[in-house]
Amino acid sequence: MIAGNDLLYVPTTRQLGEMQFEPLTVNGTTYSAEEQRKMFDEYINQDSHLSSRRGMYAVRNAVQLPIVGRVDFSFMQDFFINVGGKRNTLQLRADIFNFSNMINNNWGVGQIIINESPIGIVDMDPVTNVPTYQVNPMRENLPSSSFTRTANIGDVWQMQLGVRYIFN
Repeated sequence: MIAGNDLLYVPTTRQLGEMQFEPLTVNGTTYSAEEQRKMFDEYINQDSHLSSRRGMYAVRNAVQLPIVGRVDFSFMQDFFINVGGKRNTLQLRADIFNFSNMINNNWGVGQIIINESPIGIVDMDPVTNVPTYQVNPMRENLPSSSFTRTANIGDVWQMQLGVRYIFN
């Protein structure tokens, strides 16, 4: 494929039908030009930015990672104890980070872009200047969605328990 960082032109449905695709083989499966055309159309439709830009170029840096809402929860309780005529404090504390994820495992989870180049030019006819395309596989899969869930420690809920004794 010809590499580059040009902005993606998002074809209209009619223009997509006129695009030339070269057959693509991924993991022993060959995808015809029509199958790739359908996959690319579905990819455009599932992405709110791309589907709103049909017949135009995608806007540089317009697609940002989705906002992640996280809620943390903290609870602290003091217990007062008289020791030797002095008031000491025993403090118990529980912190739950990403509490929203503890309630629902789909909440508080980040997302990353799967494939920044869902389609690429594989050839250019020198006479007509008409490009031939292929869908860009990413990690041996064809693109079907713009984002996927991240998998790191910040995407799961965590609990921290603490005990503190305060002398007076």
